[in-house]
Amino acid sequence: MAMLRVAAALLAVMLGACRPEADPLFIRGGGAGLLFEVEGRAGSQRAMLEAVRERLRSEGVGEFSAEAVGQRGLRVLLPGLDGARAREVEQLLLQPLRIDIAAVDDGEEYFAALRRTLGEGESVQVRFDAYAPGRATGYLQAAEARDLDDFLAVNAPPPGRRFARMRAPAAVLAFLISDPPEIQNPVLRSLQALVEPEHSPPAVRARLAPPFRQGLSELTRRMEGRRMAILVSDRIRALPRVERPSDDGSLRIEPSPIVAEEAARVEARALAAGLNAWGLSRSLRLLRREITHPGPVAAGL
Repeated sequence: MAMLRVAAALLAVMLGACRPEADPLFIRGGGAGLLFEVEGRAGSQRAMLEAVRERLRSEGVGEFSAEAVGQRGLRVLLPGLDGARAREVEQLLLQPLRIDIAAVDDGEEYFAALRRTLGEGESVQVRFDAYAPGRATGYLQAAEARDLDDFLAVNAPPPGRRFARMRAPAAVLAFLISDPPEIQNPVLRSLQALVEPEHSPPAVRARLAPPFRQGLSELTRRMEGRRMAILVSDRIRALPRVERPSDDGSLRIEPSPIVAEEAARVEARALAAGLNAWGLSRSLRLLRREITHPGPVAAGL
């Protein structure tokens, strides 16, 4: 009976009614409606709904609504979006988040040499961030992503390294990391957002599945006292300093000090929501896409 009720609820949304405005994916004034089914263990619908909302907000999608339908359905309405933009949002939601963990190369000699070639008024600048006595991480900073892209197109990183980007308030940063990353797309066994006032700085606490723990132990032993990068979907989300080796697979993801604490709490909550839904055996399947074109609805349809 439960399966019949789920099927009936999804069928009602998929079929809609004879009149366009009665279709649950119809948007008056034009836009796109998407209907998904949550796949994975029972009870994952609420977690996925929260993750969908957080991902749409964090990616700068403007006006939208997302709500549960039946026991496994999710409906996303995107007013004003055309078919091409709707497909971009669709792919954004269907793409799992990917985590990589890599050593950070402070690159002091490389960045010092690069700095000597740049004038003070250049659109890309070299900066150094001291994180321990006698230790500083070099990085590139630009106000516009396209300026950083142009710069990196003609300035190669050292062998065995690549640049990875990180967002900052009113700037785009690029750090040197190992290529390839030491730990690629590990399976996460547990996740918790530490965002209450007593946690400062806020963070996400995670634990890697057993097959990945040896790699994390080796990396943290080699990088003790230095920085490593935690990348989510190929963008740096944290640059933690390794205080001690991790032998049990535990990992603490703290936003960089360049992010204000209140913004870091929002980011930690969104990251945990996204990783919980996309990282723990859950996924979305598109059932239906409906584009409502702007214009009046004909009477009697």
